[in-house]
Amino acid sequence: GNKTRNNLHYLDDNGECMLYTVGKILVQFDAKEDIQNFYSEASGNLTSLAVNKAQSICAISHSNFIIVVDLRSMTTLSILRDHDAEIISLDFDDAGKFLVSVADDGCHDRIIVHDWKSGNVIASSQTFGTNTVEVKFSHDSSRRIIQCGAKCIRLWKIEGCTLVFDVLATAGSKKDSRDFF
Repeated sequence: GNKTRNNLHYLDDNGECMLYTVGKILVQFDAKEDIQNFYSEASGNLTSLAVNKAQSICAISHSNFIIVVDLRSMTTLSILRDHDAEIISLDFDDAGKFLVSVADDGCHDRIIVHDWKSGNVIASSQTFGTNTVEVKFSHDSSRRIIQCGAKCIRLWKIEGCTLVFDVLATAGSKKDSRDFF
């Protein structure tokens, strides 16, 4: 669909094993062995895909919920239903313990950090009018998140059960982020 984002990931370094979405199907394709595995439990078109290679898991979004899938068995591990609007971006932290998601409700996007195994929300916040394009965990900390949006980059920190941010950059400005981290 035209709302699908980040729907292709390579699962190995030589580009022979791929994971991608087509409509409401998650496809794992091994080009070397010419083998495909499918996950078809979603009831509608998938709009976002995140992968954690270390844990052999992925997260897919459909409408306002997230499905975490075991890539070895292509089975459901968890379903997260914490958003009220369509999810537009997902990312796992490097350890694969936490999953960050952002949904677009038309007025204010909402970022949620999930402990996907327990199903608990760790922290959440509105994004205050910024049209988010992507959210990513920082590679050096599962407590820091980067949000990229229309004319804005925000750096978020998890403090307790809330997210606090600093605007790294807006269109036409420069700011040093070293004080934030």
